[in-house]
Amino acid sequence: MILKFIIAFILGVILTVLLTALGVHPVLSYFVIIFLILFMVLYLPLLLPAYVSRNEKTIEKYLLKNKNHPQLYLFYALGNRMDEDVDETISELLKKHNNKHQKALYHTILHFYNNDFKAASETLNDIRPEKIKEYYKIGVEIELGSLKDAQAAIDRLKEGWVKSSLLAELSNKKGDRSSAIRYANRTLSEVRGLQWYLLYCEYKREYNINAQNE
Repeated sequence: MILKFIIAFILGVILTVLLTALGVHPVLSYFVIIFLILFMVLYLPLLLPAYVSRNEKTIEKYLLKNKNHPQLYLFYALGNRMDEDVDETISELLKKHNNKHQKALYHTILHFYNNDFKAASETLNDIRPEKIKEYYKIGVEIELGSLKDAQAAIDRLKEGWVKSSLLAELSNKKGDRSSAIRYANRTLSEVRGLQWYLLYCEYKREYNINAQNE
């Protein structure tokens, strides 16, 4: 806490000098300084692990610190294959949310976790937005052996971590481990934050990948 106050004080001095040099009206500059300090000190440390980091330990620390927030702790439980915690956390989220789209997503996540892809094919239809639904639909096609349909669907996707991660799964299903590892590494270079952590944990188990932490 003391460190945060020190950082806030230093930032305040720097911003005051900068805004004064730019000729900003004193009253306006005070509002700008207060807003920026509050954002950088209070919110930026929360946003970095969730959306920017590629550091396993940093993200894990963030998730464990937020263990009382099931939507965040679920990433830790899934990433570390904690069966009981996954079941309990998803049950809590299902009780918490009444939206059918969110319920469909959590049911589908649990089915994927349990390798019950037939059940996942039945629950994913209510997932929204469509992009997330398409991701899980292609995943089901891969796992149930509809590899040609999965390949055609993947080819229509834009380049990015979603496409790369699905190509990794498809290659692995085909038995092409070297391509799977290549796509897995590409995926990790294209994604950050909580999604990076989840995929990294999976790839570390599956392919013995050790990414460079950022």
